Amino acid sequence: MMRRGLVLLVAVLATVVGWRLLDGRMQAANVEGALHGVTYAPWAKDQDPLEAKSSGFWSFLRTAVNEPATQQIKPRKEQIERDFAMLGGKVNYVRTYRTTDGGDVMPALAEKYGLKLVPGAWIYSANEAKQQFGREASEVNAEETRALIRMANQNPSVERVLVGNENILRWDGQKDQRDPNATSPAQLIREIRNVKRNVKVPVSTAEPWHVWLNYPELAREVDFLAVHILPYWDEKSSETPIEYLQNKIAELKRAYPNKNIIVTEVGWPSNGASRRSPGTGLVKHATPADQAKNVRDAVAWLRSQNIDHFVVEAVDQPWKSYDLEGKAGGYWGLWNADRQQKFAWTGTIERFPQWISCAAWSLAASVPLMLLFLWRWPGVRPAGQIGFCALLALSASAVVYGGSVAAGTYMVVSEKIGWGVLAFFLVMSLGMALVQALEMAETIWRGRWRREALPAAEMIARQPADRDWPKVSLHLAICNEPPAMVIQTLESLSQLDYPNYEVIVIDNNTKDPAVWRPVQDYCAQLGERFKFFHFDVMKGFKAGALNYVLTQTAPDAKVIGVIDSDYMVRPDWLKALVPY
Repeated sequence: MMRRGLVLLVAVLATVVGWRLLDGRMQAANVEGALHGVTYAPWAKDQDPLEAKSSGFWSFLRTAVNEPATQQIKPRKEQIERDFAMLGGKVNYVRTYRTTDGGDVMPALAEKYGLKLVPGAWIYSANEAKQQFGREASEVNAEETRALIRMANQNPSVERVLVGNENILRWDGQKDQRDPNATSPAQLIREIRNVKRNVKVPVSTAEPWHVWLNYPELAREVDFLAVHILPYWDEKSSETPIEYLQNKIAELKRAYPNKNIIVTEVGWPSNGASRRSPGTGLVKHATPADQAKNVRDAVAWLRSQNIDHFVVEAVDQPWKSYDLEGKAGGYWGLWNADRQQKFAWTGTIERFPQWISCAAWSLAASVPLMLLFLWRWPGVRPAGQIGFCALLALSASAVVYGGSVAAGTYMVVSEKIGWGVLAFFLVMSLGMALVQALEMAETIWRGRWRREALPAAEMIARQPADRDWPKVSLHLAICNEPPAMVIQTLESLSQLDYPNYEVIVIDNNTKDPAVWRPVQDYCAQLGERFKFFHFDVMKGFKAGALNYVLTQTAPDAKVIGVIDSDYMVRPDWLKALVPY
C-alpha cells in the first residue's frame, strides 16, 4: 500500500511540474492610467457583417429550423452602450471605421461615458459597393461622408476625422488589374477634399507606414499622418516589434518633418500563426503573453515620445478570422469577444497562466484511472507502475491541452463539429494506446507470473514419463500458396515428436490444379495422419475453410491448433506447448 501511494504521489507531482514548465515569466513596460485611444468595431461575438448573418450556434439552429436568415446585420445599440461603459475611464479616444456602424448613437453614448470619438468614413470602390449593397459607390460613399461631416459638426467631442481606411494599401495590390476592387489615390483624394471643405477639424486617411512614404501626393492632402504600424504582418522584417515601431516612426519623421504623426493602429494578436523572418529566423508568435508584452512596450514608448496612438483593437472580432485576415484577424482585441480583459497593464506577464486549471483537470481525469490501475494490477513492479501512470497523466494532459486550445478559439458551427469529431477520435485513440501500454507494462514489469513460460526443454523435462498426451488436431488453410513452401511446412509437421496428433490441410478458392495437387499428393505420401481437402469455391475464404475443417476434426481431439502455410515448427513444439 505504501509503495502504491508513493507511485501515485510521484505521478501527481510529475503532472503538476510538467504543466508548470509550460509557464514562464516575461518582462514588459508598465502602463499606468487610461490609454490614449483604441480602435472599435461594434460587432458582437455572434455577428458577421460581411456575411450578413449571425454566426453563433443558437443563431444557426434558429435559422436552420424555423427562421429565415437575417438579411443584414446592424450593430446593436445596447451592445455599443455596454462596450462604451466598459471603455469609460480606461481609454480617452475611440476610433471607428464606418459611420453607418452605429454612428448615429455613438456620439451621445461617448459623451455619456466620458469618451471622445475619432470617427471614420469607409470609402468603397465600385465593386465593393455593388457586392455589399447592390448600389453605386458614389451613393454609398456620399452617405458615409455626409454622416461623417454631420458627426464632426454637431459633436464638440470629435476633434479629428478619418476618410477611408487602407484604401491605397488595397489599391497597391490591385492597381494593375483591369477592374480593381479598390479605390484609387485620385478617388480617395477627392473624398478627402470634400470632407475638408465641410468640417473645421483636422482630416486624414489611415494607411500603413509604407503607403505614406510611397504616396507623397496623399500626404500633401491631409492635415496629419494617420499611420498603421503592425510588425506582426511584416514577414520580411527581422526587427523586434519595438524596433520596428521606432524605425518606422523615424522614417516618417525624416520624410515629413512638418507633419503631425498619429499612430491610428498599433497592436498584436493573441492567437494565430507564428511568422518567421527569412533573414534572421526571428519568429513572431501570436500568443496572449506576446500580445501583452508587445502592446505594453509599444504604448509605453509612444507615450514617451508624446505620439498619439490607438491600439487595435478594443474587442476581438471573430468574424475577421473567417472572412478577412486568417486566424490572427479575430484576436487583436484588448478584450476578448466576451468582453473580458485579456491582460494586466502592469507587472510580470505569465506565458501560460492557465497551467494550474489545466493541471487540475488533468489530475481529475487521470487520478481515478491511476487508482484503478494500482488496485487492479498490484503485481506490476514500481517501474511499470510509474511508467503507466505517467502515460495516463500524459494522455489526460493531451486531451486537456486540446480543450484549452479549443476554448480559446472562436469557431463557427462547422468548426465546432469538426473539433468535436477530432476530440472523440483522440480520446478513442488514446484509449486504445493505453490498453496496449497496459499489456506491455504487465508483461515487462510483472513481479510474479501466475504461470511462467519455461524453455521448451525444461517444460518437456518436467512432464512425467507416463503422461497421457491428449490428441491434437492441427489445421492448415491455404489459398494459392506456393506448393514448395507448403510442402516444407508439412515436412516439419511430419517430424513432430508427439505421439497423438493429426494434420488437416484445406485448400480453398485455388483455381489452378498445378498449385494445389502437389500438396494433395504430398499429404497422401505422409500417411493417414495427414488429410487434404480442396474446394474450388469456399464461402468465407479462410474463415469458412477453418469452420469446415472443424467438422472433419477427429472426435477424440482435445486440442486444436491453427498454423499458417509458412510455418516451420521444431520437433518438440507440441510437447513443449501442450502442457500449458
